[in-house]
Amino acid sequence: MNRIRGGKWRCPEKWNTQAPAEDDSRKRGASQQAMEKASLFVDHLGELKEIPHITVADDGEISLYWNGNEVTVEVAFPSDGTVEYYVNKDGKRQAGELCLTPIGWRTEQAGALEDALSMIRA
Repeated sequence: MNRIRGGKWRCPEKWNTQAPAEDDSRKRGASQQAMEKASLFVDHLGELKEIPHITVADDGEISLYWNGNEVTVEVAFPSDGTVEYYVNKDGKRQAGELCLTPIGWRTEQAGALEDALSMIRA
């Protein structure tokens, strides 16, 4: 089983690359707030079974996405500094906002996310 520490794949310099856009005026990398929140989230993940797919949208949002056999998880970091999550498990989709702090997040607030993350952690 692969064990991947957050720091091994976390590459903020890649998050700040130019996102493809039809209109050159809209091209930009991840916002500073999105990079800070995504880095904070990754720091609290621990060892993972698989690396997430990482995307940066035209508006500066960073998304981390895992698509496993049993669960699909997306954690999005919009440029406004909020943190949103989406979990699809057993055909049921749950979504919410996460209050992320330097010491982690409140698990009672994000039970579906915690449950899904336990499936992708090593």
